Amino acid sequence: MSVTGSTRSASDDALTFDQIYRAHLGFVWRTLRSMGVPESAVEDATHEVFVVLHRRWGDWDGRAKVTTWLYGIARGVARNTRRQRGRADRKLRAVHAQPPQDSDRFSRPDRHLDRADAARLLGEFLETLDPPKREAFRLCAIEGLSAKEAGACVGEKANTMSTRLRRARLAFDTFVRELQEASA
Repeated sequence: MSVTGSTRSASDDALTFDQIYRAHLGFVWRTLRSMGVPESAVEDATHEVFVVLHRRWGDWDGRAKVTTWLYGIARGVARNTRRQRGRADRKLRAVHAQPPQDSDRFSRPDRHLDRADAARLLGEFLETLDPPKREAFRLCAIEGLSAKEAGACVGEKANTMSTRLRRARLAFDTFVRELQEASA
């Protein structure tokens, strides 16, 4: 696959994908590291940049240098990599969070529900919501997605998801308050 065209600079004229890969691999690697991609993820992110380059090969019109185009792709890949790793780290922290000690649970029953009871109560609460609010609550409050990310998942605007989430959280506050009043 070669790249030719009258608007391309002489240095970029007739480049093949393999030549671009070999010539700019180090540049992409350094760029991703400087954009905060962790060392453990930089190899995968680098390859992702070149996968995107290959997929969008026909979009390049040659008005910019190859390095400029690669830099733009690297910015997007770095942003996605940091976001994915942040979500993964939050999930791992949640999984590895220490459960309350039995003595704490029994000495402070108002603060520590048994996990099964908590899951049951959450299920009961979710059943009280209409499907759009339930979806927003699950994706944002439970799964940890931003309103923009959740909206992209379901084909809605971020503002719509934010509104649904805000209303679901108000309903959750009411649900918890009613539980507390009933147990008092």
